[in-house]
Amino acid sequence: MKPEGVLGWTSLEVLSVLAPVFADPDFRTFAALDTLMHRLWQKRVISPHQTRQLPVRHQDPFMNDRIMNTVFFIVLACVIAVGYYYWHSHRPNPQPADVYRSPAVVPTPPPKPQVRQVIESPQKPSPSAPPAPPIPKLDHSDSYLLDALANLINDKTLQKLLIPKHLIRNIVATIDNLPRKKAPIRVMPVVTVSSQFQVNGSGQSLFISPHNAARYTPYVKLAEAINSKNLVELYVRLYPLFQQAYQELGFPNKYFNDRLIETINDLLATPSVEEPIPLVVHSVYYQYADPDLEALSSGQRILLRIGKNNATRIKAKLRDIKQELLKHMHEEEVKPAR
Repeated sequence: MKPEGVLGWTSLEVLSVLAPVFADPDFRTFAALDTLMHRLWQKRVISPHQTRQLPVRHQDPFMNDRIMNTVFFIVLACVIAVGYYYWHSHRPNPQPADVYRSPAVVPTPPPKPQVRQVIESPQKPSPSAPPAPPIPKLDHSDSYLLDALANLINDKTLQKLLIPKHLIRNIVATIDNLPRKKAPIRVMPVVTVSSQFQVNGSGQSLFISPHNAARYTPYVKLAEAINSKNLVELYVRLYPLFQQAYQELGFPNKYFNDRLIETINDLLATPSVEEPIPLVVHSVYYQYADPDLEALSSGQRILLRIGKNNATRIKAKLRDIKQELLKHMHEEEVKPAR
Protein backbone atom coordinates (compact mmCIF):
# COMPACT_ATOMS: atom_id res chain seq x y z
CA MET A 1 0.00 0.00 0.00
CA LYS A 2 1.24 3.45 -0.91
CA PRO A 3 1.49 5.79 2.16
CA GLU A 4 -0.61 9.00 2.23
CA GLY A 5 1.44 11.72 3.78
CA VAL A 6 4.06 11.11 6.38
CA LEU A 7 2.16 8.41 8.20
CA GLY A 8 -0.01 7.44 5.27
CA TRP A 9 -2.95 9.48 6.67
CA THR A 10 -5.04 12.14 5.13
CA SER A 11 -5.05 15.53 6.78
CA LEU A 12 -8.62 15.00 8.01
CA GLU A 13 -7.57 11.74 9.71
CA VAL A 14 -4.69 13.45 11.47
CA LEU A 15 -6.98 16.25 12.67
CA SER A 16 -9.59 13.77 13.89
CA VAL A 17 -6.96 11.86 15.87
CA LEU A 18 -5.01 14.79 17.34
CA ALA A 19 -7.93 17.07 18.09
CA PRO A 20 -9.15 15.14 21.14
CA VAL A 21 -5.68 15.22 22.60
CA PHE A 22 -5.39 19.01 22.38
CA ALA A 23 -9.01 19.52 23.28
CA ASP A 24 -8.75 17.55 26.52
CA PRO A 25 -8.21 20.06 29.36
CA ASP A 26 -5.94 17.65 31.21
CA PHE A 27 -3.99 16.45 28.13
CA ARG A 28 -3.96 12.88 29.51
CA THR A 29 -7.25 11.45 28.32
CA PHE A 30 -6.82 7.71 28.15
CA ALA A 31 -9.58 7.28 25.63
CA ALA A 32 -7.86 9.72 23.31
CA LEU A 33 -4.54 7.92 23.68
CA ASP A 34 -6.20 4.57 23.15
CA THR A 35 -7.85 5.81 20.01
CA LEU A 36 -4.54 7.17 18.78
CA MET A 37 -2.77 3.86 19.33
CA HIS A 38 -5.57 1.91 17.71
CA ARG A 39 -5.45 4.06 14.57
CA LEU A 40 -1.67 3.84 14.41
CA TRP A 41 -1.93 0.05 14.57
CA GLN A 42 -4.47 0.06 11.78
CA LYS A 43 -2.00 1.95 9.61
CA ARG A 44 0.73 -0.48 10.62
CA VAL A 45 2.82 2.20 12.23
CA ILE A 46 3.07 0.25 15.48
CA SER A 47 2.60 -3.50 16.20
CA PRO A 48 -0.32 -4.89 18.10
CA HIS A 49 1.83 -6.02 21.00
CA GLN A 50 2.95 -2.42 21.45
CA THR A 51 -0.59 -1.34 21.95
CA ARG A 52 -1.01 -3.87 24.67
CA GLN A 53 1.90 -2.34 26.50
CA LEU A 54 0.05 0.94 26.81
CA PRO A 55 -2.35 1.52 29.65
CA VAL A 56 -5.88 0.65 28.65
CA ARG A 57 -8.89 2.44 30.01
CA HIS A 58 -12.49 1.40 29.64
CA GLN A 59 -14.01 3.46 26.83
CA ASP A 60 -17.13 5.52 27.42
CA PRO A 61 -19.73 4.61 24.76
CA PHE A 62 -20.54 8.30 24.31
CA MET A 63 -16.87 9.32 23.95
CA ASN A 64 -16.93 9.49 20.16
CA ASP A 65 -19.86 11.91 20.17
CA ARG A 66 -18.16 14.11 22.74
CA ILE A 67 -14.97 14.16 20.67
CA MET A 68 -16.82 15.14 17.50
CA ASN A 69 -18.67 17.95 19.30
CA THR A 70 -15.43 19.27 20.69
CA VAL A 71 -13.79 19.23 17.25
CA PHE A 72 -16.80 20.99 15.72
CA PHE A 73 -16.70 23.78 18.25
CA ILE A 74 -12.93 24.20 17.87
CA VAL A 75 -13.27 24.54 14.09
CA LEU A 76 -16.23 26.90 14.46
CA ALA A 77 -14.26 29.02 16.92
CA CYS A 78 -11.31 29.12 14.53
CA VAL A 79 -13.55 30.17 11.63
CA ILE A 80 -15.15 32.91 13.73
CA ALA A 81 -11.74 34.11 14.94
CA VAL A 82 -10.26 34.18 11.42
CA GLY A 83 -13.36 35.89 10.06
CA TYR A 84 -13.31 38.49 12.80
CA TYR A 85 -9.58 39.18 12.25
CA TYR A 86 -10.12 39.56 8.50
CA TRP A 87 -13.10 41.87 8.99
CA HIS A 88 -11.35 43.96 11.60
CA SER A 89 -8.12 44.33 9.57
CA HIS A 90 -9.88 45.24 6.30
CA ARG A 91 -12.73 47.45 7.43
CA PRO A 92 -12.35 51.15 6.57
CA ASN A 93 -11.39 53.54 9.28
CA PRO A 94 -14.52 55.20 10.60
CA GLN A 95 -14.78 58.79 9.49
CA PRO A 96 -15.75 61.28 12.14
CA ALA A 97 -19.34 62.28 11.71
CA ASP A 98 -20.00 65.85 10.74
CA VAL A 99 -21.22 67.41 13.90
CA TYR A 100 -23.11 70.66 13.47
CA ARG A 101 -21.86 73.24 15.79
CA SER A 102 -23.89 76.36 16.07
CA PRO A 103 -21.81 79.51 15.69
CA ALA A 104 -20.67 81.13 18.82
CA VAL A 105 -23.25 83.54 20.03
CA VAL A 106 -21.74 86.94 20.54
CA PRO A 107 -23.80 88.86 23.05
CA THR A 108 -25.37 91.89 21.44
CA PRO A 109 -24.61 95.03 23.38
CA PRO A 110 -27.70 96.85 24.51
CA PRO A 111 -28.67 99.66 22.15
CA LYS A 112 -27.60 103.09 23.16
CA PRO A 113 -30.50 105.14 24.37
CA GLN A 114 -31.74 107.62 21.81
CA VAL A 115 -31.61 111.21 23.00
CA ARG A 116 -32.95 114.42 21.62
CA GLN A 117 -32.59 118.08 22.36
CA VAL A 118 -35.70 119.38 24.07
CA ILE A 119 -36.86 122.76 25.25
CA GLU A 120 -36.71 122.99 28.98
CA SER A 121 -39.86 123.62 30.93
CA PRO A 122 -40.33 127.20 32.05
CA GLN A 123 -38.78 127.80 35.42
CA LYS A 124 -41.04 128.75 38.29
CA PRO A 125 -40.96 132.49 38.91
CA SER A 126 -39.65 133.81 42.20
CA PRO A 127 -42.25 134.52 44.90
CA SER A 128 -41.68 138.27 44.54
CA ALA A 129 -42.35 138.28 40.79
CA PRO A 130 -45.91 138.85 39.59
CA PRO A 131 -47.62 135.63 38.48
CA ALA A 132 -47.45 135.00 34.75
CA PRO A 133 -50.76 134.80 32.95
CA PRO A 134 -51.86 131.22 32.23
CA ILE A 135 -51.18 129.83 28.78
CA PRO A 136 -54.32 129.92 26.65
CA LYS A 137 -55.69 127.08 24.58
CA LEU A 138 -54.35 126.83 21.05
CA ASP A 139 -57.66 127.85 19.50
CA HIS A 140 -57.69 131.04 21.60
CA SER A 141 -54.00 131.91 21.47
CA ASP A 142 -54.00 134.57 18.70
CA SER A 143 -54.72 137.60 20.85
CA TYR A 144 -52.33 136.39 23.55
CA LEU A 145 -49.44 136.01 21.07
CA LEU A 146 -50.19 139.28 19.25
CA ASP A 147 -50.10 141.21 22.52
CA ALA A 148 -46.84 139.54 23.50
CA LEU A 149 -45.25 140.31 20.12
CA ALA A 150 -46.48 143.91 20.24
CA ASN A 151 -44.56 144.36 23.48
CA LEU A 152 -41.44 143.01 21.73
CA ILE A 153 -41.73 145.04 18.51
CA ASN A 154 -42.88 148.49 19.75
CA ASP A 155 -43.71 149.47 16.19
CA LYS A 156 -47.36 149.39 15.13
CA THR A 157 -46.43 149.66 11.44
CA LEU A 158 -44.42 146.49 11.60
CA GLN A 159 -47.13 144.79 13.65
CA LYS A 160 -49.45 145.13 10.68
CA LEU A 161 -47.27 142.72 8.71
CA LEU A 162 -48.51 139.87 10.91
CA ILE A 163 -51.71 137.99 10.05
CA PRO A 164 -53.66 137.89 13.35
CA LYS A 165 -55.55 134.66 12.62
CA HIS A 166 -54.22 131.14 13.35
CA LEU A 167 -50.89 132.72 14.09
CA ILE A 168 -49.20 129.79 15.88
CA ARG A 169 -50.52 127.23 13.40
CA ASN A 170 -49.28 129.32 10.45
CA ILE A 171 -45.86 129.84 12.04
CA VAL A 172 -45.53 126.09 12.57
CA ALA A 173 -46.67 125.25 9.02
CA THR A 174 -44.29 127.80 7.44
CA ILE A 175 -41.31 126.61 9.47
CA ASP A 176 -42.07 123.05 8.39
CA ASN A 177 -42.43 124.07 4.70
CA LEU A 178 -39.33 126.24 4.28
CA PRO A 179 -36.87 123.31 3.94
CA ARG A 180 -39.19 121.71 1.37
CA LYS A 181 -39.53 122.38 -2.32
CA LYS A 182 -42.62 124.54 -1.91
CA ALA A 183 -43.84 126.89 0.83
CA PRO A 184 -47.46 127.90 0.17
CA ILE A 185 -48.13 131.61 0.73
CA ARG A 186 -51.63 130.93 2.10
CA VAL A 187 -50.25 129.51 5.38
CA MET A 188 -47.53 132.10 5.97
CA PRO A 189 -47.97 134.22 9.12
CA VAL A 190 -47.15 137.51 7.34
CA VAL A 191 -48.92 139.41 4.58
CA THR A 192 -47.60 139.06 1.04
CA VAL A 193 -45.45 141.70 -0.61
CA SER A 194 -47.73 144.20 -2.29
CA SER A 195 -45.43 145.48 -5.06
CA GLN A 196 -44.57 143.51 -8.17
CA PHE A 197 -41.45 141.39 -8.61
CA GLN A 198 -38.91 143.46 -10.55
CA VAL A 199 -36.85 142.05 -13.41
CA ASN A 200 -34.28 143.59 -15.76
CA GLY A 201 -33.66 142.53 -19.35
CA SER A 202 -35.85 140.78 -21.89
CA GLY A 203 -36.11 137.61 -23.93
CA GLN A 204 -33.37 135.13 -23.05
CA SER A 205 -31.48 137.67 -20.94
CA LEU A 206 -33.43 138.20 -17.70
CA PHE A 207 -32.03 139.10 -14.27
CA ILE A 208 -33.38 139.98 -10.83
CA SER A 209 -33.42 143.76 -10.60
CA PRO A 210 -31.22 145.36 -7.92
CA HIS A 211 -34.30 147.39 -6.88
CA ASN A 212 -36.23 144.23 -6.04
CA ALA A 213 -34.54 143.93 -2.64
CA ALA A 214 -36.31 147.09 -1.39
CA ARG A 215 -39.64 145.23 -1.52
CA TYR A 216 -38.51 143.05 1.40
CA THR A 217 -36.97 145.72 3.59
CA PRO A 218 -40.00 145.99 5.97
CA TYR A 219 -39.84 142.26 6.70
CA VAL A 220 -36.12 142.43 7.44
CA LYS A 221 -36.78 145.34 9.81
CA LEU A 222 -39.51 143.34 11.53
CA ALA A 223 -37.09 140.49 12.21
CA GLU A 224 -34.38 142.82 13.48
CA ALA A 225 -36.81 144.76 15.69
CA ILE A 226 -37.53 141.76 17.91
CA ASN A 227 -35.04 141.01 20.66
CA SER A 228 -33.81 137.46 20.10
CA LYS A 229 -33.56 136.61 23.80
CA ASN A 230 -37.10 137.80 24.57
CA LEU A 231 -38.46 136.11 21.46
CA VAL A 232 -36.99 132.74 22.44
CA GLU A 233 -38.27 133.08 26.01
CA LEU A 234 -41.78 133.70 24.66
CA TYR A 235 -41.38 130.66 22.40
CA VAL A 236 -40.28 128.51 25.34
CA ARG A 237 -43.22 129.66 27.45
CA LEU A 238 -45.71 128.85 24.68
CA TYR A 239 -43.91 125.74 23.42
CA PRO A 240 -46.74 123.31 24.35
CA LEU A 241 -48.96 125.20 21.87
CA PHE A 242 -46.32 124.98 19.11
CA GLN A 243 -45.91 121.26 19.76
CA GLN A 244 -49.68 120.74 19.66
CA ALA A 245 -49.95 122.59 16.34
CA TYR A 246 -47.12 120.46 14.92
CA GLN A 247 -48.85 117.27 15.97
CA GLU A 248 -52.09 118.46 14.40
CA LEU A 249 -50.16 119.14 11.21
CA GLY A 250 -49.54 115.40 10.90
CA PHE A 251 -46.47 114.70 13.04
CA PRO A 252 -47.77 113.15 16.27
CA ASN A 253 -44.48 111.44 17.15
CA LYS A 254 -42.05 114.23 16.23
CA TYR A 255 -40.66 117.15 18.16
CA PHE A 256 -41.31 120.57 16.68
CA ASN A 257 -38.15 122.15 18.05
CA ASP A 258 -36.09 119.64 16.06
CA ARG A 259 -37.79 120.86 12.91
CA LEU A 260 -37.18 124.48 13.88
CA ILE A 261 -33.43 123.81 14.23
CA GLU A 262 -33.42 121.99 10.86
CA THR A 263 -35.10 124.95 9.19
CA ILE A 264 -32.66 127.46 10.68
CA ASN A 265 -29.71 125.32 9.56
CA ASP A 266 -31.16 125.00 6.07
CA LEU A 267 -31.58 128.77 5.73
CA LEU A 268 -28.06 129.40 7.03
CA ALA A 269 -26.73 127.02 4.36
CA THR A 270 -28.10 129.18 1.52
CA PRO A 271 -25.27 129.70 -0.98
CA SER A 272 -23.94 133.14 -1.73
CA VAL A 273 -24.52 133.95 -5.41
CA GLU A 274 -23.12 136.79 -7.47
CA GLU A 275 -25.75 139.33 -8.52
CA PRO A 276 -27.61 139.88 -10.70
CA ILE A 277 -29.04 136.37 -10.77
CA PRO A 278 -30.17 135.12 -14.21
CA LEU A 279 -33.79 134.06 -14.65
CA VAL A 280 -35.90 132.17 -17.17
CA VAL A 281 -39.64 132.21 -17.75
CA HIS A 282 -41.42 128.93 -17.10
CA SER A 283 -45.09 129.13 -18.00
CA VAL A 284 -46.12 132.36 -16.26
CA TYR A 285 -43.53 132.16 -13.47
CA TYR A 286 -39.90 133.19 -13.18
CA GLN A 287 -37.33 130.55 -12.32
CA TYR A 288 -33.60 130.63 -11.71
CA ALA A 289 -31.71 129.90 -14.91
CA ASP A 290 -29.18 127.82 -12.96
CA PRO A 291 -30.76 124.37 -12.31
CA ASP A 292 -28.75 124.03 -9.10
CA LEU A 293 -30.31 127.19 -7.70
CA GLU A 294 -33.78 126.15 -8.78
CA ALA A 295 -33.26 122.83 -6.96
CA LEU A 296 -32.69 124.58 -3.61
CA SER A 297 -35.31 124.51 -0.88
CA SER A 298 -38.09 127.08 -0.93
CA GLY A 299 -36.55 128.94 2.01
CA GLN A 300 -33.16 129.19 0.33
CA ARG A 301 -34.71 130.44 -2.91
CA ILE A 302 -36.52 133.16 -0.93
CA LEU A 303 -33.25 134.34 0.59
CA LEU A 304 -31.73 134.57 -2.90
CA ARG A 305 -34.73 136.55 -4.15
CA ILE A 306 -34.64 139.18 -1.36
CA GLY A 307 -31.09 140.19 -2.28
CA LYS A 308 -27.65 139.50 -0.86
CA ASN A 309 -27.70 142.34 1.68
CA ASN A 310 -31.10 141.39 3.10
CA ALA A 311 -30.12 137.71 3.17
CA THR A 312 -26.99 138.54 5.16
CA ARG A 313 -29.05 140.43 7.76
CA ILE A 314 -31.62 137.63 8.05
CA LYS A 315 -28.85 135.05 8.50
CA ALA A 316 -27.32 137.12 11.30
CA LYS A 317 -30.71 137.20 13.06
CA LEU A 318 -31.14 133.46 12.64
CA ARG A 319 -27.75 132.81 14.25
CA ASP A 320 -28.76 134.92 17.26
CA ILE A 321 -32.04 133.04 17.61
CA LYS A 322 -30.32 129.68 17.35
CA GLN A 323 -27.80 130.68 19.99
CA GLU A 324 -30.60 131.63 22.37
CA LEU A 325 -32.45 128.40 21.61
CA LEU A 326 -29.42 126.32 22.53
CA LYS A 327 -29.39 127.92 25.97
CA HIS A 328 -32.85 126.51 26.64
CA MET A 329 -32.22 123.03 25.26
CA HIS A 330 -31.01 119.92 27.02
CA GLU A 331 -30.73 116.25 26.20
CA GLU A 332 -33.55 113.93 27.09
CA GLU A 333 -33.76 110.18 26.51
CA VAL A 334 -36.41 109.22 24.02
CA LYS A 335 -38.72 106.58 25.47
CA PRO A 336 -39.64 103.82 22.98
CA ALA A 337 -43.19 103.82 21.75
CA ARG A 338 -45.41 101.16 23.31
